[in-house]
Amino acid sequence: MKSDVSQVGDDTRRGPAEDAGTVRDPALWAALGRCLDYPDETTAATARAVAAAWPAADAPLVTALDRLARGLASGSIEVAEERYTWLFDLKPVCTLNVTHHLFGENYDRGAVMAELNGELARHGLAAGGELPDYLPTLLTLLGRLADEVDRGLLVHSLLVPALSAMVAPLESSNAPWADILRALGPVLARNVPATSETVVVPRKRLEVLAC
Repeated sequence: MKSDVSQVGDDTRRGPAEDAGTVRDPALWAALGRCLDYPDETTAATARAVAAAWPAADAPLVTALDRLARGLASGSIEVAEERYTWLFDLKPVCTLNVTHHLFGENYDRGAVMAELNGELARHGLAAGGELPDYLPTLLTLLGRLADEVDRGLLVHSLLVPALSAMVAPLESSNAPWADILRALGPVLARNVPATSETVVVPRKRLEVLAC
């Protein structure tokens, strides 16, 4: 899922909300997801813009994004593509399909994937050629979600636990994407409060994650 870096904003100065460590801008979450997608000629500029706009309180993430931007700007895009493919694509060291890390291939994964697919559709998003649990897509979805319970469930029942598992096989990797993944769990936990709400009246939300 591609994001236009211009949507992050021409003025990348941090506002009061960003300085406080809370990010709600949908374009900024989408652009962060783009930084974890397959690299192309726009990725360096996107990473640079996100690093400039992201709260300084999330220093490890900002540093990782700066490193990605500098590496892509100064190196060969073909080398970056090959390195990314080795890490995340063909027989990957670490897949970016988050439910794989929590459920493997069992029935529970299918139920969560079906709900994610519906949630993407409800927010005008498409998974494209990826499965609906693709991390860059879910970061875009997070930016679109207005319901605080949905946001808490997505982050604390799915993304944060999955990221804890994802970084293990990348422990020895010095790739900038690995640095972003290592920083992302704490960033998500800080920006999105956990929810303890019990669903009493059934309604269409990511409540399948609460099971």
